[in-house]
This record gives sequence, structure tokens and C-alpha cells, in this order.
Amino acid sequence: MVFKSVFLGVLSLTLACTQKKTESPSLNQVIAEPLPPEKTGELLTKVGQNWAYGQGLGETAMTVGAIVVFPPYAIYAIGNAIVDLAGYERLDPVKFLPPESQASVNEVYDTITEAPGRGVAKAAGVPFRDKETIKNDFNQFFAYSTTEDGNTRDSPETAS
Repeated sequence: MVFKSVFLGVLSLTLACTQKKTESPSLNQVIAEPLPPEKTGELLTKVGQNWAYGQGLGETAMTVGAIVVFPPYAIYAIGNAIVDLAGYERLDPVKFLPPESQASVNEVYDTITEAPGRGVAKAAGVPFRDKETIKNDFNQFFAYSTTEDGNTRDSPETAS
């Protein structure tokens, strides 16, 4: 009972403190405009490659390691996953730091979490998948995603 109350309290606080994301399509948009089956297979392949040959492997290892070392971190991780699925920005403690400190902390975090993906990519003989490459892949599949200038695309033909 106490765990449920704490979990709901953390979730409520997290939702109240976050902003709606604008760069990704919403779940409603994805459901309303589903991808054809062949594109779905392609997308799943890209997602797997992005996870294994990008930061995904390292981020997963960091999260699992943090939960093993400090089990209550699981509440934070689950809360962020729910917030992310709801289309809101994750609650990130780094955002409370001054901008110059944020950049330094993010650089160290990226360096650590990229290492496993770089190793796997090198062993597989494929290029490492950086954040920009992953974002471009994602935009190819969802034509209504936001472009760099803030506009939205209407059809797959306009996707670059």
C-alpha cells in the first residue's frame, strides 16, 4: 500500500513538473497514421540497430546498474518511462544545473554510455549510430515529424 502511494505521488509530481514534447509525433498521430507492414519491419530493424550500435546499450546498462546498486532508482526509471510514453519530457536532474554545467555533465554521460555501442559497432564492422543519425532515421519513417525549421511534414515524399 505504501509503495503504491509513493509511486502514484512520484508519478503525479513528475507529470506536473514536465512539459509536453513537441519534436516527436504523439502516440495518437502514430496510431492514426500507421506505417505499412514493410515500413514497420524496416523501422524495427533500424530501432534495433540504433540501440545496439548507439547509446541504447550503454544507457540500458547504466539504468540496470543503478537499479542494482540503488533499488529505489527503479521508481524514478519507471516514472520516466511512463512520462515518456505519455509524450512528456522526462524529469532530468541535470536540467536543474546551470547551462555550462549541464553541457559538461551531458558530455561525460554521453562518453560513458556511447562506449558499449562503439565497441559493438566496431566489432560488427558498422558505423556508430550517433544521436543525429538516429533522429534522421526516425524522421524518414514518420513524415509528420517536425523539421529542423519547426515546420511539420505532411507526406513521406516531403521527408528528407
